[in-house]
Amino acid sequence: MPAESVHTEWKSTFTTSKNQHFFVPASYYNKGGLEVLKTVNNVIQVLEWKENITLKNIELFRQEMNNLLNQDSQNLILNLAETTYINSAGLGIIAESVVQAKRNNKELVISNMEDSIKEIFSIVKFSSFMKLFEIEKEAIEYFQAIDHD
Repeated sequence: MPAESVHTEWKSTFTTSKNQHFFVPASYYNKGGLEVLKTVNNVIQVLEWKENITLKNIELFRQEMNNLLNQDSQNLILNLAETTYINSAGLGIIAESVVQAKRNNKELVISNMEDSIKEIFSIVKFSSFMKLFEIEKEAIEYFQAIDHD
């Protein structure tokens, strides 16, 4: 049986203060396993964000939200199951994404919020202009009910 071939694309190098050169795989700059965009039932797009939203990753979060909004699907879910902290910029991106989705005749809903996130969302009154679901399955069922009406 032939050995499996692994191809790694190298994006850049960096040098330490001791002049040691390191190659950084392109995958380090990509998703890195921290977020997943998936399709459910061919009509629902789900972004699973798998880390806190902080200054260090806010631009990646913005890019991923834009990517979600640019999908062909009208039904969009942001799953925050592994997120326990969102900074104010992240809250702004979520709010703007919900509004942008509505402008484009789409709907973005949020699922799987930890208690700390639910509390923040309650304080900023997110439920007044977006749908929030305990688990992703409930959000999927919500969209399936709409599609059958």
